[in-house]
Amino acid sequence: MADGSTSTRELLCTILEDNGMQVQAVCCWSCVPAAALKFSPDVILLDVSWFNAESPAMLADLRSIPQCGAVPLIALAPTALYPEPHSMAEAGFAAVLPKPITPQSLRRIVLRQLAGAA
Repeated sequence: MADGSTSTRELLCTILEDNGMQVQAVCCWSCVPAAALKFSPDVILLDVSWFNAESPAMLADLRSIPQCGAVPLIALAPTALYPEPHSMAEAGFAAVLPKPITPQSLRRIVLRQLAGAA
């Protein structure tokens, strides 16, 4: 999971860990590839408030890592910047989770992606 807010990372980690999941959190997109190499994630959550012109290339780089090639990406989207689901799907995200995030919505979307449902 990558999110620039320490409090958001801590909250999401707590929710996921309380549901029996192992979590690796990083503070920025550029840290994701190295963390993914060490952690081999089953799902990746990325804060899309960082999404910019360089992001598609960064996502392609992430996809080129064997541990991440088919891993579902979940966009964490601030409500004010809530992207069109179609544009997020085109960018390679399997799901969009709007902020503020509730424990229920986080669990539901992560479990759905882990189960292979889109």
